[in-house]
Amino acid sequence: MKNNLLILLSISLVGLLMLGCDKAKEDLDIFVKADVIHYSVLLQVSEATGEIPQDLLISVAGEDADVIYDIAGNKDLAFNGGLLTLGVHPKHEPTEGDPVKFSVRISGPDYAGLIVPVTIEKGQFNQIKNLTILNTSTPPPTVTVAQETAELATDGTTVKPISISSPTNAVTQEITSVIVPANTQFLRADGTPIVGSTLSMSVVNYNSQAPEAVNFFPGGQYNAANVKGPDNSNMSVFFVPAGFASINFNVNGTEVKKFSSPINVAIEIDPQYKSIEGNAAVKVGDKIAIWSYSEDTGEWQYEKEGTVSSANGKLVVPFTTDHLTVYSIAEYVETTNCKSSRAVFNAGWLNNDTQPMTLELWNDDSSKLLSSRTVVVAHNLEEILNDMPAFAVRYKVIAKGVEVATGRVDAPCAGGNFQINLPAPAIPVVGVTLSLTVKCPNKGVVTPPDFYLYYKDAGAPTSDFRLLGIVKQGKLMTTLLQVGKYYDFRAQYGKYEKVIGNYLIDKTDLSTTVGVDDHLGDHTPEENRAILIEECSKL
Repeated sequence: MKNNLLILLSISLVGLLMLGCDKAKEDLDIFVKADVIHYSVLLQVSEATGEIPQDLLISVAGEDADVIYDIAGNKDLAFNGGLLTLGVHPKHEPTEGDPVKFSVRISGPDYAGLIVPVTIEKGQFNQIKNLTILNTSTPPPTVTVAQETAELATDGTTVKPISISSPTNAVTQEITSVIVPANTQFLRADGTPIVGSTLSMSVVNYNSQAPEAVNFFPGGQYNAANVKGPDNSNMSVFFVPAGFASINFNVNGTEVKKFSSPINVAIEIDPQYKSIEGNAAVKVGDKIAIWSYSEDTGEWQYEKEGTVSSANGKLVVPFTTDHLTVYSIAEYVETTNCKSSRAVFNAGWLNNDTQPMTLELWNDDSSKLLSSRTVVVAHNLEEILNDMPAFAVRYKVIAKGVEVATGRVDAPCAGGNFQINLPAPAIPVVGVTLSLTVKCPNKGVVTPPDFYLYYKDAGAPTSDFRLLGIVKQGKLMTTLLQVGKYYDFRAQYGKYEKVIGNYLIDKTDLSTTVGVDDHLGDHTPEENRAILIEECSKL
């Protein structure tokens, strides 16, 4: 029967109730009900081209890492098709003034590693982080990569000055260049020399004026905590970069961290950059801070003040350094004492339905994208924003690729709510309800756990899968499906994933209760039945 879409999209798709107590701490008695993980973060990782990266490694670190699991209660974390949903142990949920904080480390062959900070405040039940990971072998036009080698003396020092510069292309005209003086010794982090015959160099330069620059900025966001400021004190800041680059060397495979004497670095900056205060165009002689980012700890450090100069008709900030890392030429505002704001969506035309939309934050003249996030919008939804700068911003809401609302937030760092009014579409929307409960033998009716559901037009490329919404308490109400149209669906829950192809939405209410004696699909019914029986047995 066609109403069994939801059994395939929750039980057989995603492994109902894979929350056995053997997969979490012994005191995590989560096998008695399905919805115990209330706080979740969906990680969606892709390359800039939309390709799904393979063979990624992931780990969680930070002060609250011990209470983070995948949504199914597993500590063994892995991406499945570029997706992973993390959850917070129900006995360690955030409280007022005490958020859950951790960082996610992602790496893989040919990929530049990511360290993604995550903060979950009380009431921030669902977050969606769209992460772009850089494939250094096939970078997008907004990223340029130089990779070269040089021969060294027998003691591992440079025989003569060595230089390397990132290339330019039609999109990215700015470069980063490095010059290593003759007789330079390459050192490990502890200061001991590295002796080898071949130096391998990599310089990755990012186009900071491109809107997608924020995706490649360390952490995938411009706000950062635990930053060592000019006086060496810890603070939280919001960066506005004029340029940034990653520089990595190794000698015969051993990573270089330091140098026996300073090397020369020059980062060309965005010629259209405007200052935070006064919105003035950058010019020769301006002062701007130089920052370094530790790819080991995921933390920023103030290095020195730089001076904008001119070279070959370009604006550039030259400096010397004795260590390698990611460098950023950036203004900043301190956000240590900022309070989170809430965006309140007014969309009465949605009724009880939901619709994923993109919320973008721009600087005041809309010349620089500061952040972008996916929000599953419902009428009167309050979205907590804990990554706002201490200066006025403009927001844009994008629905189905179209800008539907815009406005200004004068004091985003002061806390409080701001209203986002979403006008009703010219053509009234039709909601479709997907709802499921499950009958477990000798245990009655249960509700599946929450999960994220994806969809695309039937037969479209896999890269076209996009978020449909969040299935909560076994139900999803959406405006994105059309009655009479065929779709492919995808769901992922813990280690389980299922794709259902060519499914016809033939009515607006697809609600059902299913059990082991019901029809469980045409393709793998016995497998689906076995999963259902196994997971019901854990209740």
